[in-house]
Amino acid sequence: MINPKKLLDLMKQRRSIRSFREEMPSDDEINMIIKAGRWTPSASNRQPWEFIVIKNKQVIQKIAATQSQGFSIQAPFHVAIVGKKQESPN
Repeated sequence: MINPKKLLDLMKQRRSIRSFREEMPSDDEINMIIKAGRWTPSASNRQPWEFIVIKNKQVIQKIAATQSQGFSIQAPFHVAIVGKKQESPN
């Protein structure tokens, strides 16, 4: 059983990152991030999404250009989460 106090403490330590290292994380580290995303709850565990890892700097620049702050241009990779509307129309 998870200790509720420890879980709450962990949640309170959450923060948004606005500066990034230049080096690319290992594929194992990136896969762990994707795995964490897959554990996000979904109706009937349909998981109506795909995770796309973007490492191409030109694509990252285009994505960052769409953001008002644009800080994500510094990130060595992005993860696009694409919903599958045909699997979960709502």
